[in-house]
Amino acid sequence: MSHFILDCDPGHDDVVALLTAARHLDLVGVTTVFGNSTVENTTRNALAVLDAAGLDHIPVAMGASEALEGPVHSGESVHGKTGLDGASFAPSSRQPVGIGAAEFIRQQAELFDDLTVIAVAPETNVATALTRYP
Repeated sequence: MSHFILDCDPGHDDVVALLTAARHLDLVGVTTVFGNSTVENTTRNALAVLDAAGLDHIPVAMGASEALEGPVHSGESVHGKTGLDGASFAPSSRQPVGIGAAEFIRQQAELFDDLTVIAVAPETNVATALTRYP
């Protein structure tokens, strides 16, 4: 059986990806990144959506807040200031894990030799993990 991490920036589109991945894959974690909104908002969104779906056992690691190079382009014009404007989710009582996304990816890769990272957002977390832990 393969193990997966979803690297995402939960706005409306990534909520669908998150719920689909959690239902059909062995999702061992979620890493968040800036994109559709700030990384603080996307992390809050990931935790809230997972909790609302009864998936509070899936850890979330907060990742990059800006691009490695160049300007940050936000999706807030589409997804709203929070990344999920128009949707109502109760705030999560959970916090992201105590390590960043790149370190989380490294740790999971050590645990699972069949790990696949599905990146559906700016790939800064993946690039950072590969640079730090080749």
